[in-house]
Amino acid sequence: MRCFCVLLSLLIVVSLSACRSGPWEGMRELRVVLGAEQIQKETLLVYDQKTYMPSRVMGLAPFPHDDNALAVSSHWHTWRLDLGSMIFKVTGPGGTLVDIDGDGTFETVHEGGGFSDVRVVDDDGRELWRRSASWKKEDFTANSMSVGDLDGDGMAEFYVASKSGLYCIDIEGKTLWKKDGGGTYWDVRVLEPGRDGVSEGVVVAWVKIKSDGSRRIEIRDRLGNLVSEFQPPEYVSADLELLPWPADAAIDDHDTFRIVDRNRSCLFVMNPSGVVQWAYQFPREMEMSGHSLTTSFIRFRESGPEYLAVLFGTWSGWDRSALCIFSLDGELVYQEVLRSSWAMTDGVLPGHPDGAERVLYVGTSRKPEIYMYRMR
Repeated sequence: MRCFCVLLSLLIVVSLSACRSGPWEGMRELRVVLGAEQIQKETLLVYDQKTYMPSRVMGLAPFPHDDNALAVSSHWHTWRLDLGSMIFKVTGPGGTLVDIDGDGTFETVHEGGGFSDVRVVDDDGRELWRRSASWKKEDFTANSMSVGDLDGDGMAEFYVASKSGLYCIDIEGKTLWKKDGGGTYWDVRVLEPGRDGVSEGVVVAWVKIKSDGSRRIEIRDRLGNLVSEFQPPEYVSADLELLPWPADAAIDDHDTFRIVDRNRSCLFVMNPSGVVQWAYQFPREMEMSGHSLTTSFIRFRESGPEYLAVLFGTWSGWDRSALCIFSLDGELVYQEVLRSSWAMTDGVLPGHPDGAERVLYVGTSRKPEIYMYRMR
């Protein structure tokens, strides 16, 4: 038994040693560590108690059908931030804004997060449907939810990872299918055909098997049929991000997306077969804190290369986060130490509706500031 433990420890050390690391020298000082000559940072807003804006920024997203506004989520409200006037306006309860039926108005989605109900609220504040943890006497405690129109009918479906299985639910709250992978589903992400660069809808879920405690990542089609599965490295957590992968960077025709995951302090980028393409070691200081992973796939200029932006955020008492921007082969382009931040999204540069230039937005969570990043 001792020999086995020693061998396992050596394997983990070897795996982690493959992680690249950057020029971190501690994370106490708020600063740009690398790449200021390539990436320009602008501060859009600074929290002021006299200003009518959220005291915490929990989420950022492009405002539906308006490139000149951001949807900003706090604990209790969702706000519209006009990027021209920098004026906030409450638009609904806290959550994620999605146009689920293509009518030009948005709905608010509450994803559960392992402790609250899953529900969808329209733009008038009317609840469309809700599922509690004890729905139909099942343990429907929702750990994660992802929204996408995978069948192309113009109506979104809701994919829910829960203790009782993996669910696909329509906009009226009806279960289209349920899959029981023999354990607890902790996370789920989807890619839409067309919009996300894939020809068919993709559902990727992370499940922990009840019988032996092993972990598995499943890849399913839009109907829930299992396409493939693999066992992730033992040191990878249930905190998936799913990113479309450009054809000119793909290995073959099936290499259409990447699965991004992390452990306590290392980022891993895997192909659809579960092979780690590259990994990156975050600062050692972050190993002691709870953390979240937010990613964005961005092409700053229409004719330029794509980049992978990663926000590695903490949610415990330590008020620091790391923003890193990588080339697709894992080269570090930009690196910054921020206050605790969970929210990041990309969007069209305000005032440039042609979409020729895109920018990255990041919002800090406490006494928030909102930043914009663009290529110099």
